[in-house]
Amino acid sequence: MNRHEFLLRLHEVYRPRTYFEIGVNTGRSLSLSRVPTVAVDPAFIVTAEIDCDLHLVRTTSDGFFARTFPFEHLRGAPVDLAFIDGMHLFEFVLRDFINIERYTLWTSVIVFDDVLPRTVKQAARRRHGGAWAGDVYKILPVLHRYRPELLAIPVDTQPTGTLLVLCVDPSNASLTENYKDIIRDYVVEDPQQVPMDVLDRHCALDPNAVLGMPFWAILRAVRDGDIELDKRQFRATAVDYLGLQAKPDVGSWRPELRRKRTRNLPHFVPARGREVCSRVARTAVAHPILRELSRRIFAQLPERYQRAIRERIHKGRGG
Repeated sequence: MNRHEFLLRLHEVYRPRTYFEIGVNTGRSLSLSRVPTVAVDPAFIVTAEIDCDLHLVRTTSDGFFARTFPFEHLRGAPVDLAFIDGMHLFEFVLRDFINIERYTLWTSVIVFDDVLPRTVKQAARRRHGGAWAGDVYKILPVLHRYRPELLAIPVDTQPTGTLLVLCVDPSNASLTENYKDIIRDYVVEDPQQVPMDVLDRHCALDPNAVLGMPFWAILRAVRDGDIELDKRQFRATAVDYLGLQAKPDVGSWRPELRRKRTRNLPHFVPARGREVCSRVARTAVAHPILRELSRRIFAQLPERYQRAIRERIHKGRGG
């Protein structure tokens, strides 16, 4: 299921009363809304047919939230459903989440696009052509680490994955208070260090299964005042339905601190993982005099390459 099909069905099962979107582009996802809507993009070129009460703003998301009354168009109503698909850099989506959450209720839903890159190249902070997710994937471990009370659900949509966030809290300032530390710990230069559970999508759930869960009707009923249920009770119910306890937890992950470049030692950037592993392993085994150089190169590699190199070195020494 691609992201637009997923969003369409999410509109159907959740039935938001208001909608907000960051990153309009041609308006394909915006065209799914049928409720009062606010959308932001500094360079949109809308070609899709729009059929909603729309306030479309040509500015950056930071510029939008700097306004005194950014959601004046919604006439005081909270944002029920928000879709973040703007700048594909971690610090931007983190600020977008912080800013959006202030205008929500706990029954609101916030959706991130581009959280499940398939390759390290797709996860680069600098676009190299083709599908580009950027380092948006880091929002998942950061929410797990700093906001464990949220219900963050990675969904296996095409092409670059989706993240649903439920049980939000507009009064929680944890991300704002720790913003500088988060940026220092998670924003690193390319190539990015992407957890294998993200690249392999082992942490993600099937989109049809997520959309078919009974808790959407419960969430709507609570939001509309038809039943009384607090956030903790709803979260526990949703976790039971989803079976999230069995999914890999990426909350403890964060990028390893890279060593500074050594003088006269070129910075090693692996382009093809298997070739790199073979080359470094052969150097370490066949040329002991270069072992120190190999050690320095080895320290700069992502963890999965290090594992592969150890295996090849072990085989090269005859087990």
